[in-house]
Amino acid sequence: MAGLRNINLAVRFFLELAALAAFGYWGVGFPTGYVLAFHAGLGARGLWWGLAAGLASVALLMTLRFHRMTRVAPPRQPTTQG
Repeated sequence: MAGLRNINLAVRFFLELAALAAFGYWGVGFPTGYVLAFHAGLGARGLWWGLAAGLASVALLMTLRFHRMTRVAPPRQPTTQG
């Protein structure tokens, strides 16, 4: 049973990272590139800037996730019951 649990955790970990990447590239990078290329008149340079914006957003999201996953919990205070 421990093996199945490890497989489940690995798949969940992969899906979380895939969701962050999909959001960063398709939710941030693609629209930014489209707007810069066609509405701001930058052409191919706008598409590259959009790709850079998507990459930067994925890097930020994955860095924040890494810090959240490796955060050390503060020590718990003993409770006194009187």
